[in-house]
Amino acid sequence: DLDSIETMQNQEVSFLCVVAGVSERRSKNSGKRMVYLKLSDLSCEKELIMFENNIPEILPGVNDVVIAHCRVRKRYDTGEVRAQLHGITTLEQFRQQKVKRVVLEVPSDLDLKQEIEVSKVFQTSPEGKPVDFHIYQYGKLLKIVDTQAFIHLDNATIEKLNHFNQQNIAVSYLY
Repeated sequence: DLDSIETMQNQEVSFLCVVAGVSERRSKNSGKRMVYLKLSDLSCEKELIMFENNIPEILPGVNDVVIAHCRVRKRYDTGEVRAQLHGITTLEQFRQQKVKRVVLEVPSDLDLKQEIEVSKVFQTSPEGKPVDFHIYQYGKLLKIVDTQAFIHLDNATIEKLNHFNQQNIAVSYLY
């Protein structure tokens, strides 16, 4: 957790957190950009700095869920332990990079309205992640359908998939 980051001296650490604030400034000495990100998790809130060569093109917004990557070092002049951000990945970017396949476990008695709703999140373009359909009847696997369906794992689509989980359609992600 974020509260114990100082105990991880001389390590590269990554943690899941929420962006609570973002401010950008320029260094007085060099004029280079610096970004201060206020990050929080269930344990605490901390402000970490990211220097120009690590700043992404698009900064995350307040309330975005991110994975923060940082180096924890002890300063030689003051002895203070500091965490410096060297990268930040949105949860959406992480899913796009890490998820290999999406599996939908669909009951065989899926009604037409549900079928149409499910089909709206897929596309035939192989730019997304491949989808497998496991069709069940009375709790037993009937067949696995290998389709040419693909899905983009953006936040809006994940919301729709989570909604399916409430309708007897199980969704799982293979990494």
